[in-house]
Amino acid sequence: MKVGDDIDCTCPRCKVILSHTVLFFGEDGRIGAVQCRTCGLQHPYRSHGRAGVRRAHRSPKTLKELVEGGSFEERMSRLGQGLVRPYDMGESFRAREAIEHRRFGIGFVLRVVEGRMEVLFKDGVRTLVHGG
Repeated sequence: MKVGDDIDCTCPRCKVILSHTVLFFGEDGRIGAVQCRTCGLQHPYRSHGRAGVRRAHRSPKTLKELVEGGSFEERMSRLGQGLVRPYDMGESFRAREAIEHRRFGIGFVLRVVEGRMEVLFKDGVRTLVHGG
């Protein structure tokens, strides 16, 4: 494990276990701080063994929608000019919308549930927080 590697960690803002980037190690060799790849929050590393925190999961419905909607490349080929909304955690999004995340690029909203949404990016499906 080194700085810049990805690790699953509990995000205090998102309240779920998500992928984080290692920022630095302490003198004892343990991970000192991480940055959430979903919301961008930098915080001390917390292992994902915390009680009361839900693990983000993928439902079978998401996989079905992914197959029905096509691959990332197929969706990009059907995307028209001006139909991409910038991602903002405070905004509400709906399934089948195209968004642009500052770090992950263009993505397609697959499913929206309780203030979270699953988005298909070029490198895979990610769970993002949103206002709705």
